[in-house]
Parts: sequence; C-alpha cells; structure tokens
Amino acid sequence: MFEIFKPGLILFAISLVASLSLGLVNEITKEPIKQMEIQTENNARKELFPEADNFEAVEFEQSNSVTKIVEAEKGGEKLGYIMNAEPKGYGGKVSLVVAVASDNTIKGVKVLKHSETPGLGANAGKPEFIDQYKGLSEGIKVTKQKPADNEIQAITSATITSEAVTLGVNDCFDLIKSLK
Repeated sequence: MFEIFKPGLILFAISLVASLSLGLVNEITKEPIKQMEIQTENNARKELFPEADNFEAVEFEQSNSVTKIVEAEKGGEKLGYIMNAEPKGYGGKVSLVVAVASDNTIKGVKVLKHSETPGLGANAGKPEFIDQYKGLSEGIKVTKQKPADNEIQAITSATITSEAVTLGVNDCFDLIKSLK
C-alpha cells in the first residue's frame, strides 16, 4: 500500500524543497535588487542633469503613466524636472526617465527597463531613437515618415513601443502643466 504513495511523497518533498529554496533566494535578493534599481534611477538623473547638485522629490496626484517627479536644482535654482513614467508598450510596461528643462523642452530621455521584443521594440533604448526627443516640447507625435517639427520617427516594426515612449513623455508634460 505504501508503494502507491511513495512517488507522490517524493514529488511533494522535492517540490517543497524547491519552493522553500526559491522563497529564500527571493528574500535574500529582494533588498539588493531594490537598491540596484534606486542606484540606476539616481545614475539616470545625474546623467540627464549633470549640473544639478540637488534632487528634491515633488508630491503630486498620479493620473497617468508618471510614477515619480523629482525637481533638479543647482544652488537652490530650479533647473527642471526629472520624471519616471511607465507607459504600456507591446510587451508590457516601458520604464522611462524623462528630463524636462525649465524652458519646457526635453533635456533627455532614458529607458530603464522594458520587456519589448528583442531587435524591434527593444531598440527604444538606443540613442538613434531616444535622442530624437531632445529639444522637443509638449505634444510630440510619432510618424513613420521623415519627422517634421515636434515629431519623432517610429522604430521600424515597433510602432507600439514608439507610441508608448511618446505617450510617457507627453504624460510628463501634462503633469508639469498641473504643477505650475
């Protein structure tokens, strides 16, 4: 009779050990992963506003894809805003950092994390695409043709990702208007 239950008990024991091991590894790595994400965000801020000597968090009411706002300052003078946004792309959320100068133009955009298609939407983080945003202002549009004023050219075969990044950038501008 015991022979009938033996394979099930062995499988249960293996599953239990594997589950406990995964849970332990998750607990051990949770804090270092969180610290790494904070460090990546801080590095992106310094990269986008290298002249800033202070970054001050701004309270806001979340209403779109923007998840965090930080004011960049130098000697107490406001240089602009650095905002985190997470618009939905083709493969999931696209985590962005957007720097908007005090003259309401984009100083820079950086893709922190995404789950877009390799070789297509994953190209959103490459300078050829992301540098198109520099100097643009609110109301940016995506085009598949040669871009005109305040437009960016979509990534070939990744229009949804291009639209997602642009939505995140435009959401940042919408929120800036409500802060003033």
